[in-house]
Amino acid sequence: MLLYKLPLPLFNLVNVWILYSAGFAGLLVLKRKLKLSLVSFTILFLLFNFNGNILAHYSVGHTTWGGYFLFPWFVWLVFRLLEGDRSWLWTALMAILLFIIWLQGSFHQFVWLVILLAAIAIFIPKTFWTILKTGLITCLVCAFRILPAILAYGSYKQSFINGYPSLYSIWDALANVPNPLGNTFFIDNMLGGGFGDWELACFVGLLGAIFLIYYGIYRGLLHRQSPYRSLLIPLGIIFLLTLGSIFKLVIALPIPLIQGERVSSRMISVVLVFGIVLAAERFQRWLESAPQRPLSLAGCLFGLGIIGFDLWQDFTIWRVSNRPLIFWNFFNPANWTVKNQLSDSIYIWLVAGGLSVSVLTIVLLGILSWREHPEVHPAIKKAAVVLLHAFVGWGILAAILAFGRKDLAVSSVLIIQLIAAPILFAGIAWIYYSYFGVTTPLQTALFFMGVVMFMHVSVLVFFARNGVNLYLKPVTIWIAFGLVFVVTYLEGRIIQRRAIGKDALLHP
Repeated sequence: MLLYKLPLPLFNLVNVWILYSAGFAGLLVLKRKLKLSLVSFTILFLLFNFNGNILAHYSVGHTTWGGYFLFPWFVWLVFRLLEGDRSWLWTALMAILLFIIWLQGSFHQFVWLVILLAAIAIFIPKTFWTILKTGLITCLVCAFRILPAILAYGSYKQSFINGYPSLYSIWDALANVPNPLGNTFFIDNMLGGGFGDWELACFVGLLGAIFLIYYGIYRGLLHRQSPYRSLLIPLGIIFLLTLGSIFKLVIALPIPLIQGERVSSRMISVVLVFGIVLAAERFQRWLESAPQRPLSLAGCLFGLGIIGFDLWQDFTIWRVSNRPLIFWNFFNPANWTVKNQLSDSIYIWLVAGGLSVSVLTIVLLGILSWREHPEVHPAIKKAAVVLLHAFVGWGILAAILAFGRKDLAVSSVLIIQLIAAPILFAGIAWIYYSYFGVTTPLQTALFFMGVVMFMHVSVLVFFARNGVNLYLKPVTIWIAFGLVFVVTYLEGRIIQRRAIGKDALLHP
């Protein structure tokens, strides 16, 4: 929908906003699960979003790296798996998450996460059957991507490029800001050659590197009291694959998907994210047991300032706006075209068949998860009832806009919609509160206004002619949104008070 209307540069920006927001929501979920304080969460937030790895890749033009922002959700699901979750809901969430990452274009991130899941299944045996089941289901969910690619299997030859040449090079990448203007990184032919320092960058600063090593590796993976110590070997395997030419031996195996990797140093981002999350969790437990809490908190704030300053220094050098100044432009749009061969019936049938398999599998996962968790049925039914009323109201408003624009000016249609919105939703709210009323007036008002705003902005803006200008300029449409909220809320409060009064008369 975004690509349908937005020019490519603006699409990339908006897409990053969406993925960043999804990633921030994932960080909030981890904050709640790990019971992080504001200090620990701030460290997690800064190191995850502003480390040198993701910044350097975006700066060099790797816009398909957006799947990185969904890593917190993957970490959350892995933690739930280790804590004993073997449900169909877990399988559904993991399969759909991997599918979304791949749809985002983050093929590399998809492969890395699958490799980590395979390592967890092998070295944490109690998770084997759950991960095996999830892997098979994921293939079915991703059939939309996998089946068309079968036509090209075996015809694409990938050459290995590089991994980190040594452990010290990883420490150097963590503690020192890489210079994008420096010499291209080349190492021995037996190990491979590198494109540039962006393939090695994972800067977090000196204090951030010490924080990761002590709290993330020592306290988070090596210490006996760590709750997620079982991840030591699986994450260690991913770490080893980033070194030298070790991964070159792996891609020599006839394993689909894995052969698409050629720069093994990139996989460090998976280890980095897990290390950041584990370090934040262990640091929080230390904070809770610190004897001199005020003094410890003051020291933490001082260290947080140093980490923030280091990350800012890296950002000033690798910021995306500097890209035209420090990188060559090797992409010429005139040399790249998309040739749609609609006569290629085999490919089209594979796309259609893969899409059918993906949709049916997702529906089946929903049914299995629904049957497995009957306790959530009442909440889902309540949400379905209130959303149904909201969608009916939005549908009528959309019809007014669609049919009115054929004969009237846009300004006139918007005024009609402004008048109709509060009257329409007053009637819908009365029906809802009188016969259902499963949510509070505030919740109902937020639901109604949220659905109308989302559907207007996401559907009508992108599919109506000049839809973006339609909602950026006139203030009447935004007043209509506000009136939907006010009318729904006030009517709910009035009906609620009347119900309380009647109850008081019947039961004095």
